[in-house]
Amino acid sequence: MFYSGYTSYNFIPTENQYIDVKSKNRNIAFFNWRNSDLPDYIKADSTIIYIEQKLW
Repeated sequence: MFYSGYTSYNFIPTENQYIDVKSKNRNIAFFNWRNSDLPDYIKADSTIIYIEQKLW
C-alpha cells in the first residue's frame, strides 16, 4: 500500500490471520495502537512494531 508494494490493513488481525502472517516470517506494525484494545496474542509478541505517529 502507499505505492510501496507492502500490504496494509485497517483492522486488527484475528488470531488465525496473525498466525498466518507470522508463519510467513512477515513483520507486523501498528499505527496509533494506543487507541486500540489489542488482543493478548498480539501484546505477547515482542517483535511487533508500534508506531505512535499519526498519518493525518
